[in-house]
Amino acid sequence: MQYPPYSRFAEIYDQVMRDVEYDLWAAYVEGLLGHHGLTAHTVIDLCCGTGSSSFPFARRGYHVVGIDRSAEMLAVARARAAQQGLGVRFLRADATSLVPLCATAGEERLEPGSIDLVVSLFDSLNYVLTLAELEQVFRGVVRLLRPGGAFIFDLNSEQKLSTMNGVSLLEGKDYMLLWRNRYLPPDKIWEITLDGFLRRGDEWERFREVHREKAHSLDGVRERLGQGGLELLGTYHAYTLSPVREDSDRIFFVTRRPRLTGE
Repeated sequence: MQYPPYSRFAEIYDQVMRDVEYDLWAAYVEGLLGHHGLTAHTVIDLCCGTGSSSFPFARRGYHVVGIDRSAEMLAVARARAAQQGLGVRFLRADATSLVPLCATAGEERLEPGSIDLVVSLFDSLNYVLTLAELEQVFRGVVRLLRPGGAFIFDLNSEQKLSTMNGVSLLEGKDYMLLWRNRYLPPDKIWEITLDGFLRRGDEWERFREVHREKAHSLDGVRERLGQGGLELLGTYHAYTLSPVREDSDRIFFVTRRPRLTGE
């Protein structure tokens, strides 16, 4: 049976991604902030998944809110935050529909213009499949950021996604996962089909999820950033302060909501 992305996969996501260096991401983001003379105390982790990208910021003393559209991933994130004694707040929303979070009453509400830093890491925004929708993300982020607040995110490049073809078999104590990649050149889409089996006592539950990432052009992203109200401060070859290269697999963008006149 086919399920939405990050529903059944949520159960085993942290096991599959156990070698990812989440602390490195937080340290790199801090380095980018310092490089541009930016500061932050409040952080939104957009597309936070199971919270692994949120927790390093919380341990560094930031006030963190995680946002994701997958209820299953958020359930894991909340349980992990409680186990680790981290006061990270998690909200459910699609990255393309952030503005309602500024209007909803109660616990789901975020104060407009109150956030110092929004991050979106691990190619999460490649899941936004059109530039028009990407602009919606940018407009929502601007709504959340204070004037001068930063938005730092990464994207997988076309150079990387165009080479992502093949099959992998991943196994754990309570799961088996067949991971199939293919790149669809006309649409510049990387499609990942996950066929998994989850142990349920003496039986196995089968699931399928299909994930898609879009290879957005640098020029297209730059244009939509401006139209969405963000100022682009720099683009970087991942985990360095070097400019983007032709062979860059992952590109980091450092942007901010423009400061008020006179600041």
